[in-house]
Amino acid sequence: MTFNHDPRIRFFLFVIAVLIIGLSYLIKILSEHFLYKYLDSFKSKFTINVLVGLHWTISVALACILPEYLAKYNFFKNIFDDSEIWMSLTMLCLFFISLIVVGAILNLTFCRQIIKGNLDKNENH
Repeated sequence: MTFNHDPRIRFFLFVIAVLIIGLSYLIKILSEHFLYKYLDSFKSKFTINVLVGLHWTISVALACILPEYLAKYNFFKNIFDDSEIWMSLTMLCLFFISLIVVGAILNLTFCRQIIKGNLDKNENH
């Protein structure tokens, strides 16, 4: 297979490389500063692994289920029928959105319990 020196191919490969670098940077930033803050309150490695597994499982399940649900609506059905790439892009976007939303819910849940626990301890003293 010979490489066709078409500038569109180079541009496409450049865009794919930038997309991969951008997504990896986004995941790194979100992972360090926001997504997994709820894990700071746990010391057990097993509990941490279970919570991270649950977090990712819920996100992947939502990313796989929601595009099929959206395809029931005429607007999305027409878009998905025009090009299959929109279904893949929708899954990727929904995965990141659900990863952030599930992380936020877990952060709020565990932070609230920690704050409530700290308030209860302070009231007893």
